[in-house]
Amino acid sequence: MGFPVFKATFPYFLNTWQVSVIDKSEERLKLAQSLGDIEMREGLPENTHILFLGIRPQDLPNLAMQNRDSGANDPALIVSMLAGVSCAEIQQYFPNSQVVRCMPNTPCEFGVGITPIYFSGTFSAHYSAFLEAAQFMGELFFVEKESDIDGATGISGGGPAYVMLMADAMIKASQALGFNYEESKRLVGKTLEGSGKMLQMSDKLPAQLAQDVMTPNGTTEQGVNELKAKNVEAAIYDALLKASHKAVDMSDPDNRD
Repeated sequence: MGFPVFKATFPYFLNTWQVSVIDKSEERLKLAQSLGDIEMREGLPENTHILFLGIRPQDLPNLAMQNRDSGANDPALIVSMLAGVSCAEIQQYFPNSQVVRCMPNTPCEFGVGITPIYFSGTFSAHYSAFLEAAQFMGELFFVEKESDIDGATGISGGGPAYVMLMADAMIKASQALGFNYEESKRLVGKTLEGSGKMLQMSDKLPAQLAQDVMTPNGTTEQGVNELKAKNVEAAIYDALLKASHKAVDMSDPDNRD
């Protein structure tokens, strides 16, 4: 998730901020360098104004230890994208930092994501800068309860994965019917885009919107009946709940592996 967020927000920070990147992946570092003038580092600078944190939750203690050993100050603001790690836990490691929890999704790379945000700290210039930069990721969705971030992890955070699995199946079916990949991608991509916009703009419930497409004994009803026979709706429902429950489970460090 780190690189999509970096790519989206980098244009905001480029002209007026010194941007540093820490990443173990040489491939991602090369991609980051290709976007503009950045500093590559192995550890945090002595004074970090805003830290976008996209590491594995189990790596948080090591990062904090490395920062203390280097003599660096705690970042003024930490923007955490860590699943299942509370603001309070992060502040145990960085007691002088304010912490924002957010859960972007991968479409933010292209400015069309949705990002739930939780922040209970004091409004500051750093938080204001984060909000301005976050506008480049797409829509911002502010929540009042930190636990809502865990819920959103399975819905919007991981949601693109489920949609892309569906898109993959639709594209393969389209190819089986004689369309090439680019044609199939166009047909499926615009269908998903249009359906998403219709969901947002219509007052109808999704089940009714689905019913509107079907005519009795028609082609769409035939396909929907096949999905129902294989209990696809229940499988999707269970998958989203399991993903969100996993985020809750990860609030216990013993459950991080």
